[in-house]
Amino acid sequence: MNDLFGLSMNYIMIGLLIVLGVALSTIGWVLARNRVLFFIGVRNIPRRRAQTVLIIVGLMLSTVIISTAFSIGDTVNYSITNQAYSRLAHIDETVQAATGDNSGDLFSVGSAVSAKPFPQGQADQFVDAFKAVDGVDGAVTVIRAPVPASNPRAGQTEPFAILVGVDGENMAAFPDIESTGGTVLSVDALARDEIYANSSAADKLDILKGDKITIFVGGQPNVFTVKEIVKDRALTGATAGISKGFALSLARAQELLKRPGEVDFIAISNNGGVRDGIDGSVAVEKALNAKLQGTTWKAQAAKQDLVDQANEASSFLTTFFVVLGLFSIAAGMMLIFLIFVMLAAERRVEMGMMRAVGTKRSHLTEVFLSEGMAYNVMAAAVGCGLGVAVSLGMVRVMAILFSEFGLSIVFNVSARSLIVSYSLGVV
Repeated sequence: MNDLFGLSMNYIMIGLLIVLGVALSTIGWVLARNRVLFFIGVRNIPRRRAQTVLIIVGLMLSTVIISTAFSIGDTVNYSITNQAYSRLAHIDETVQAATGDNSGDLFSVGSAVSAKPFPQGQADQFVDAFKAVDGVDGAVTVIRAPVPASNPRAGQTEPFAILVGVDGENMAAFPDIESTGGTVLSVDALARDEIYANSSAADKLDILKGDKITIFVGGQPNVFTVKEIVKDRALTGATAGISKGFALSLARAQELLKRPGEVDFIAISNNGGVRDGIDGSVAVEKALNAKLQGTTWKAQAAKQDLVDQANEASSFLTTFFVVLGLFSIAAGMMLIFLIFVMLAAERRVEMGMMRAVGTKRSHLTEVFLSEGMAYNVMAAAVGCGLGVAVSLGMVRVMAILFSEFGLSIVFNVSARSLIVSYSLGVV
């Protein structure tokens, strides 16, 4: 997660570390100025263990909520972006019909049906033009459509899978059709009656390599032999809602779908790898749209948009939990006052003896500051650890729920979030 309340998490972390440093420096000043007062304050912690535990439990509650919030935010951000990187792979931008809706999102189920296909001749011209754009590594034409499929051997049927056809001649920049063992495959290596099935389709239909499956197009059965099981990628039919898919060559898919001379979109790969390719997405998208000016087609930074959406979703969840946590922080601040009023009342005799031997009121304040900071430092650490444990349990529940929608939830928490949680808990 990169933002909270519209502010960069890096700036929030730096600001909190500065305030934390100021808070700790006041205790450092007490320690440097008069070590005896510091040790008088902290000696009560091991002497009154039950009281110490109760105080730490009370003070850590707000930190638990904050730490949980940031852990959930990091997990959501990582899970969505990881899926975007994994499934889009080397696709950074897409070009297709501009309809004003979400059809430009490769992870949208509705985008499985093109609003307006490209004539292949025009699409090939665009591919050549796009390859000349600075920062573009390659471009390829793609056709896809939803189809029912069945595996007679296993007796399994899937009413909605995505059939994808790609132009094998322009796949050099897209090593995305990859076997589960990591071997990069080519659609041009498929025979007329062969097909690639992705992992989700194989799991759903119980497909094994070499199985004969039936693809239904227009109600007509078409039998194919599964040459290989491949990873779930956009170019093998994986979307957010429907991850089951099959891959063919462009020409064979056009023939099968009875759509000769048509493609649905053009996929563009930027210079760089799967993750750093988006660094140039803004400039590339602008350059692509300049070449598309005057047409009904539009370029969209598909991968960058998904990463931004992931950050927005994680920021929303974190903000929601942190706002709730602010009430806990307010209650915690009142609890701090109540605790130290209680401690002061309990130690009136002790404080009277200290005053009798010549200490000032400011010295007593320094004693309580030292003790209080020790409680805070321990409570924030315990709260951070417990918050991570709570979020881990929540993530396991989320993983079960979201698995039904094809989204894999993977627990992840960054060091930055833990630093922010701890610093905010102490401050």
